[in-house]
Amino acid sequence: MQQQEAQEARKLGMVTVLGKVSPLQVHRGGHRTEHVATEKELAEAKKNSWIRIPRFDYAPSERLRFNLSGGQPHRASEWSDTPGRSLEDQLV
Repeated sequence: MQQQEAQEARKLGMVTVLGKVSPLQVHRGGHRTEHVATEKELAEAKKNSWIRIPRFDYAPSERLRFNLSGGQPHRASEWSDTPGRSLEDQLV
């Protein structure tokens, strides 16, 4: 039964740490940059009043963040890539 529970927990984004099942969230960072309108967007916006040109463009980054929640709070429950230390180094 315990093996089956562990398999179900993994499907739901759960992990077992020190015998306790806790939710694990994985987040991928992103970059936001000012959007530069194209000629086509400007023409469409001029022709149709309901067209909105976005202010920003969004692109995924290589930064990841892990968050382990539930149970007892502990010193390290969130790990993320930082300029000085990679996520992999923090999880070793």
